[in-house]
Amino acid sequence: MKSIVENLFLGIVILVLLLPLQLKSQSLNEEDNTHVVIPSHDGALVLLFSAFNGHTDKSLSAFQKVIISKKEGNTKHRKVAEVKIPKTESELTARFNDLQPDAARMMDLKSNQELFDLLVGNQMDSIVRYLSNKSIVEALGLSYWDADLKAGSPCVYSLELIDNNGNIVNTSHVETNGVVPEYGLKFKLMKPTITDSLALIDWEVEGANSASHMIFMTANIYKKTRSEYDLYANRFVSALDNQKLSVSFADALEPGNHYAYYMVLEDWAGNKGVPSDTLFALSYDPDNIRSITELQGTAEESAIRLNWKQLPKETIYTGVEVQKSRNYDSAYVVLDTLPPSADSYLDKKVLKGSAYYYRLRPILLMDNPDDDAVIYAETAVIIDYGDSDGRPAKPEGLQLENMENGAQLSWWTSDELDIYGYTILRGYSADNLEVIETGVQENTYVDTLISKGYSGPVIYAVQAMNHNQMVSDTSDLISLQVRQAGYVTPPAGLSSKKTHAGILLRWNDVTRTDDDVAGYVIFRRAVSEIENEYQTLNKELNLLPEFLDTIYDKSVSYEYAVASVDTWGNFSLLSSSTIVDQSGREMELMPPLDLRLRNLKSGIEVSWPKSLSKKQGSYIVYRRVEGTDKYERLAEVSIDDKFIDQSVQNDVRYEYHVLHQIGENSSEPSLTKGIRRSIL
Repeated sequence: MKSIVENLFLGIVILVLLLPLQLKSQSLNEEDNTHVVIPSHDGALVLLFSAFNGHTDKSLSAFQKVIISKKEGNTKHRKVAEVKIPKTESELTARFNDLQPDAARMMDLKSNQELFDLLVGNQMDSIVRYLSNKSIVEALGLSYWDADLKAGSPCVYSLELIDNNGNIVNTSHVETNGVVPEYGLKFKLMKPTITDSLALIDWEVEGANSASHMIFMTANIYKKTRSEYDLYANRFVSALDNQKLSVSFADALEPGNHYAYYMVLEDWAGNKGVPSDTLFALSYDPDNIRSITELQGTAEESAIRLNWKQLPKETIYTGVEVQKSRNYDSAYVVLDTLPPSADSYLDKKVLKGSAYYYRLRPILLMDNPDDDAVIYAETAVIIDYGDSDGRPAKPEGLQLENMENGAQLSWWTSDELDIYGYTILRGYSADNLEVIETGVQENTYVDTLISKGYSGPVIYAVQAMNHNQMVSDTSDLISLQVRQAGYVTPPAGLSSKKTHAGILLRWNDVTRTDDDVAGYVIFRRAVSEIENEYQTLNKELNLLPEFLDTIYDKSVSYEYAVASVDTWGNFSLLSSSTIVDQSGREMELMPPLDLRLRNLKSGIEVSWPKSLSKKQGSYIVYRRVEGTDKYERLAEVSIDDKFIDQSVQNDVRYEYHVLHQIGENSSEPSLTKGIRRSIL
C-alpha cells in the first residue's frame, strides 16, 4: 500500500497531464490576488509569489528572505514574520519533514542535492509546475501561515523581498476580505472499473466557472477496508473543459474483499468541501467463481430432496437459485432462492409417478461479466407412488364469511400438485349435507343460493379430488348463522320532558304490536350541531318505552330520536325527533306515568308506579263522576304513597287523574283512569 507521501509525489510527476493547459505557461510575474490569501476558521495561508514579481528570471538562491507586514482595519502596518529561502540541501530536505528523504527519489532524482539544485538553483519560471504542491511551496519558503487572522476580518499584507546583500529588491501587497471560502460542488461518481486486482475511479462535477484556483486544492481520497474510513491518498483536480472538473484515482485490490472510497476537496488552508459520492466495490476473479457441485436428488415419501456441497463462505456469493422442469432441456422455472450457506432443499410440490429435472446455480453479489463462468449443476429424480392409497389430503383451514351476495367459503391452498378440483357440500344440519358444486378450481367459493327468507344455521364442508378421481375425506365442518333483514316497526309518538332528575323520553311500546322487536336504541345530538350524526346513548338495549337522560349539559338544547331493534340486530328507521330546549325555561313538573285503580272494602285505591328518581313536592288527586265535566280535588298525597277514596257510592263509575305539585306550581294532569264502585 502506497503512503500518502508517495501518492502525493506521483501526482507531481503527472501534474502536466492534470492541470489546465493555461497553468503550464503561467508565469509568477502574473500578479493575481484572487487566491494568494486563503482564509480559514483557524487563520489564513498567505502565498508569497507576488513578492518575486519582476524577478522570476532568477533562481531562489539569489534571495535571502521575505519580510511580511500586515495591516488590519485602521491600524498601521506591523511586521509579523520573516520567511527564509533555504540556502543548502540539508536545510531544504529538513523542511520536507515526513517527505524527506524520499522526496528526491519520488521525483526521479538521484539525490537530495539534485532536488535542491532543481528547485533552488533553476530560474523560478522553470519550476512553476512544481509550485502546485503545497509541501514544496512551504519547503521553499513561498508561503506563510497567519494563525492570528480571524475569519471575516479584512487584512492587507506587505511583502518585502530581500536579496543576499540585505537589500529590498521588491515590495508588493496582497489583501483579503477574510471571508472563508465554501466549496459546495458535490462530485458525482462516474462508472468505475473494478477487477479482481484494480479499481479505476473517476469523480466529476459540472457547473464550475473556473478551474484555475484548483492549483491550490487537493482531492483527499478516503478508503474503508474495515470499520472506518481513513485518509488514503491525495490527488489533483483536473479541468476537462471550462465547466467540468474531474478527479481520477487508481488503487490495487485483493480479490474477495469489500472496498469503499469517497473524495473530499481541501484547499491549502484546510477548508473542506462536501463529500463526493461513495463507491462501494467488491473485487473478485471470475476464474475463481465456483459452481454448485456434488448435486444429488432422492425421492422421499411425497417429496424430492436435493443435496449439494456448500458454497465457499465468500462475500461474492449471495444465494443459491433452484430451478425445476418436467423437460430435461427446456422450460425451467425458478422454484426457490436459498441463502448461500444452504446445502439441501426439500421440494414438496411433486406428483407421484412423475420425473423432474433440477438445476442449481450460485447467485453473485455483482453481475457476472461472463455468462459462461457459472455452470449449472443438474440432476433428475423420479418419484413413484410408494405405499400411498393415492387419495389427496382433506382440505384444511376452512373459513366462512357472510357477504352481501351470499356466504363466502375459503380454505388453504393444497401443496399437492395433483388436485383437480374441489367439491362443496352444504346442509342445514350435520346429518343432511348435500353436494352443491363440483370441480371448483379455486380455493374460494361464494354460495348465492341460500333459501330466501331462511334464518338459522347453514353448515358447509369441502372435499378435494385429484386427476385420478380419488376423493379426499370430508373437511371439518363450518357453520354460519344466516340473518335475514326485514322490516322493523319504528317507534312513534316520541315526547320529551325536562324533570329534576333529567330529560325523560317516552314513546309508544312497539313490542306490544311487533313480537320481533327486542328493545330500543336512543340517539341524541346537539341542536347547534344538527348537521352531525346522532350519538348513541345506551350501550345495551333499552327494554322499556321510556328513557331518562341524566348525563347532559344543561346549557345545551338537544334533539332526540329512537329506533327499534329486532332479535337479529336489525334496526328500524328512526322515529320522529323531539327537541328539548334548554335556553332558560324552568324545569317542567311531571305527573305519574300511569294510574292503577282497584276496589277495596274501604273504598277505591288510587296508586301509581314508583318514580324513577327522587321527586320533590307531592301528588294532588282529582275525581269526577263519569259524564260530568268538573273534577273535584280529593287530597294531597306523598309521591311515594297511595290514596284510598272512601267517599264513594256503590255502582257509580268514577274517573281519576293526578297532578304533580311543588309549591304553587303544578304539572299537567296524568292519564285519566276510570272504575265502577262495587261493594266487595
